[in-house]
Amino acid sequence: MANAVNALLAALQQAVKADTALMAALGPQGLSDRTVRPQRFPALVVGTVEAGDFSTG
Repeated sequence: MANAVNALLAALQQAVKADTALMAALGPQGLSDRTVRPQRFPALVVGTVEAGDFSTG
């Protein structure tokens, strides 16, 4: 499961970084991963991510 979560977070980061207008608004420090608190706003922070295998019941 951890690999799937990490892949999702990496894809999200890649998509945000590819959006030049969004990155211009956020600035170089405006995208944070998990527990890092932003030093300035606006900012996009990915919080705690949980994954579970619901196919097992």
